[in-house]
Amino acid sequence: MSDHEPHKEKSEQSRIKKTHVAIIIALIGLVGTICAVLIALPMLSNLFLRTSEPTLTPTPVLAATASLGDSCNNAIFVSDVTIPDETVMTPNQTFIKTWRVKNVGSCAWDNAYSLVFIGGNNILNSQDVSIGNVASGSEVDISVELIAPSAAGRHEGYWRLRGNQGNFFGAILGVIIEVKP
Repeated sequence: MSDHEPHKEKSEQSRIKKTHVAIIIALIGLVGTICAVLIALPMLSNLFLRTSEPTLTPTPVLAATASLGDSCNNAIFVSDVTIPDETVMTPNQTFIKTWRVKNVGSCAWDNAYSLVFIGGNNILNSQDVSIGNVASGSEVDISVELIAPSAAGRHEGYWRLRGNQGNFFGAILGVIIEVKP
């Protein structure tokens, strides 16, 4: 055995060690990628494997009386004046939904403030509604004229107040009806 043999052997062992380390690092990276794919798979399947349009089912947004505004523009839900949730309607039935809200902000509202449809079944045919003059600390009844959809089933719509600067504020107001022929 020559003097170069032990050096060759150590060099070969070092090369094998480096190869093993590289393989282990690659496997760790592969395992990480597989984990990321497994975590993302439910989202990807919903995105790519959808066979029909999703049904819009809004999730609850805080409590009904929660306020979502600033010190100037803010409102809380006080009560449903008409059409309580789950009211049964006939197809294409017209109705007026009225909510009572309280201006809990420091600014008065005027005709530049409105109630705006923000989501749900737009087939409820909602239009923006001017609020009128409401002093800070006062309550007001706000109504929208709607038409029940022709399709049977549960239908929902959600509205929010919009200030004179175009900003949304206050509690989210909703209507939930059941259409039965």
